Amino acid sequence: MSIFMFPGQAAQIQAPERALVTTSTEHIYSAFDTVMQERYGIHNFSQTKIFSEDSSVTFNPSESQAANFVNSLARAIIEEEEKGRQCDVCVGDSAGEHSMIAFAGVHGDRKDPQTVRQGIEIMLNRGELYAQCRPNGEAPTRERPYTIMFVGIEKALLEDAVAQIPPELGKAWVSKSNDAKSNGIGGEILAVKFAADYLVREYDVPRRYCIPVLTDAPVHTPLMERARRGMEKTLAPVKFHQPNKKVIMMYSGKQETDPSKIKQCLTGIIDTTADFNRSIVHAVSMGFKDVVLATVCKMYKKMIKRRKDVKPVD
Repeated sequence: MSIFMFPGQAAQIQAPERALVTTSTEHIYSAFDTVMQERYGIHNFSQTKIFSEDSSVTFNPSESQAANFVNSLARAIIEEEEKGRQCDVCVGDSAGEHSMIAFAGVHGDRKDPQTVRQGIEIMLNRGELYAQCRPNGEAPTRERPYTIMFVGIEKALLEDAVAQIPPELGKAWVSKSNDAKSNGIGGEILAVKFAADYLVREYDVPRRYCIPVLTDAPVHTPLMERARRGMEKTLAPVKFHQPNKKVIMMYSGKQETDPSKIKQCLTGIIDTTADFNRSIVHAVSMGFKDVVLATVCKMYKKMIKRRKDVKPVD
């Protein structure tokens, strides 16, 4: 009895895996290449960027979010259709909820290139909106991230660190919870840096436990209000269907079946704290334990291995 987990932007773009293009998924990458060429004039995007072996290749926010969408959707389809994994319930981490609902038929038939194309267009719009929420337009780096995850650190300590931030450095919030002792701070760059330094100095938190996450913007904080409002407009005319699989939404922390409620959850989570831990706990309460990861990102596998209530499926 398996939980299919769809990663968020923390997964970033993984090492090239051409094996993702199979008879079950080739329509996904074909649709992606068509959209990228028509929208941005980029030819053969999948081969030149997603599957590139050039380590210097970079992705802007729109490319990153759309690529994460197609890769996660393709992985989940391969796990179910080609490896025979049974999907009993789905959970998605922030941006991963979009590939999750596409997999669960909320956009329509996932085998229809036009349906896939619609999901890709939504993610490209989402990425453009996220880029507009970067304070001072600054792109994140490992030295200057908008988000830092703290492994082994309780949420209360993060809340104390956030409360100590001098106003002149900007604002930050506790923005993410993966489990009881894996929590994140997001916000303006200098404010996030101060909070991390404070935890190291005042609570002896090892620096190696402060992990920069290259999110496109200060996600899951009030600074994302513009993106949330933009996504509400983007999704308003899109027809959603009732999912054909159980889906647990982060914003509500429970299974949702009403298409209008799913839309609300997709946008509501953008500028509020993302509690992924709550989604997993709810899936466990439904009787599920084995986790099939729609990503090769080591961070997610480590996160699942740290928990005692679930286990990853190799």
